[in-house]
Amino acid sequence: MQLAFRWENKVDGIADEWNHCFYNQQAMRSFALQKALESADLPETEYRHLIVTDEKGVAMVIPCCTVRLNLLVVASPWINKVVKGIRIVWPKFLYARLFIVGSSMSTCGDNIGIRDMDDTSRWPKQKIRAVFDEIRRKARSMKISFVIIKEPAAKVTNFVKRGVGGTFFFPESLPTAYLELPKCGYMQAISTRYRNKLKKRRKVAVDKGLYWIITKTADGLFDRMFDLHSQIMDHAKVVFERLNRKFFDKAREFIEKDPAKDTFYSLGFRRFPDGTQKLICCEFAMIEGDTMYPLYTGFDYEIKKDTSIYFNAFYALIDEAERRGLKRIHFGQTACEVKAELGCVPERLYIGVHHSNPVFQGIIWLLRGLLFETESLPQRDVWAATLPQNSGHSLKPAPVDQSIGA
Repeated sequence: MQLAFRWENKVDGIADEWNHCFYNQQAMRSFALQKALESADLPETEYRHLIVTDEKGVAMVIPCCTVRLNLLVVASPWINKVVKGIRIVWPKFLYARLFIVGSSMSTCGDNIGIRDMDDTSRWPKQKIRAVFDEIRRKARSMKISFVIIKEPAAKVTNFVKRGVGGTFFFPESLPTAYLELPKCGYMQAISTRYRNKLKKRRKVAVDKGLYWIITKTADGLFDRMFDLHSQIMDHAKVVFERLNRKFFDKAREFIEKDPAKDTFYSLGFRRFPDGTQKLICCEFAMIEGDTMYPLYTGFDYEIKKDTSIYFNAFYALIDEAERRGLKRIHFGQTACEVKAELGCVPERLYIGVHHSNPVFQGIIWLLRGLLFETESLPQRDVWAATLPQNSGHSLKPAPVDQSIGA
């Protein structure tokens, strides 16, 4: 076994290695997105990237970062209420500096680039363990005790578990959600009940003066877009990260203007009787292969309740995906009830947890049900009982393999 490790503080110098290991991967793991994140200078965030080589060449690229994070991000609401009272006298209670294996933003999946992951001859468990031993060593060198592997799906989780043994444990995180688009058309595939709901919501939007446009650029609107995105963060029950205003500019610089990236903005406006209009909804999406990935979203909460703006924003993305002939939309985490009503399919995600102090590791494991609360996508009978022949849609689509080995 021949492994060599190299750490880099910036993604700039590892474009070739990155693209080699993230080949044929989804847009949320793109070099351009990582470049935008690092250039945004997110507060209290430092980057460290591990490049792993073996006898065949570059074998892994593992983006890592250090952040100061609230440990109760996905904890039970009543736990958060109790801790909120404690923080009145102890502001730093249950905040910790973490060494995160993955992205500094929520990508609704892992951010580990692995060549030949299914090749057990290239990846015996000893090599996998050596890689994550090196990650733990790096964290200790930075005086960080807490290492988190951020939200791998089942396949990557099983790969990592094969090597790390008992050094990490893997509670569930919030599931991510995909909408599989039927060939016969979304409107034709959903049941009468949900078709009527869709029509009613769209009528409400029209009556309230709402309309959407799809555009390649959004110059002059980024301050308002950041305000709308911040409103979502302020109202969200679960907040994985806060993007800053600078990130919006860097996303435009490194993603929107990258000729290799297919991106667009879905912008919702409200037109008032006096002829004025106001941006009330925004989404920036990337296309990779046959899948759409909305990257960040914003809503005006002043009109959220009486306009069905949330559903209508999703319908606008579905319309655009169908216009482009795409097969699926990755709608990400949270808002499980809304995504269930759209007909989304869940995929389980996990969190790898390690603390260098065995006592703390044991306490975190015992409290895992409180600290890492998850939820399931509700079951909704969205699809019509019968579909047109060759619709390309399964009435009960099977999610990606969700099994986790012992």
